[in-house]
Amino acid sequence: MSALSLPEVKKIGFNNDVPGLNLHVQTEVLTRGGLSMRTTVLAGGVVKHVEIHPVPADVSDMFALIALVRAQHQRCLDHIEGAGESWLASI
Repeated sequence: MSALSLPEVKKIGFNNDVPGLNLHVQTEVLTRGGLSMRTTVLAGGVVKHVEIHPVPADVSDMFALIALVRAQHQRCLDHIEGAGESWLASI
């Protein structure tokens, strides 16, 4: 296990394009005012949805933080891909 290091935490991020919907999903860790995870969905470069969740206080190592950020990112992708075109209509 490796302890959290702010310079390393700032490097955590995931980016994916959603095929067929011209959407881009990015999830990153914010460090200002405590750790939180922000997932942003962009359509043609325009922000369409933002989700921010605090990182639980018991997350104290990089492996756990990366897994948490990856899970949030994947949940958003799964939701969009499951909804398809109707996701775009709902925003």
